[in-house]
Amino acid sequence: MVRIITEKPVVECGFLKKKEVAVLLNVSPRTVNLWMAENGLPFLRVGSMCRFDRSKVLAWFNGFARKCGNWTSDKADKESEG
Repeated sequence: MVRIITEKPVVECGFLKKKEVAVLLNVSPRTVNLWMAENGLPFLRVGSMCRFDRSKVLAWFNGFARKCGNWTSDKADKESEG
């Protein structure tokens, strides 16, 4: 019997890799690591890999940037709406 997998690929579900999060937020992957460890950037661990829910990352970033007083753009707001 053949088992058909109906789950969408990770990217289509809105999950990102660490490098993709870095590009989305215009920071280095090292900064993403720091935010994961010290500032509560939400992520899922899948085995030894980390995956990020795009909508949760954008919501977290909106709050984090405003809390830090570094908010200079509404890019993340537009991204989270679209």
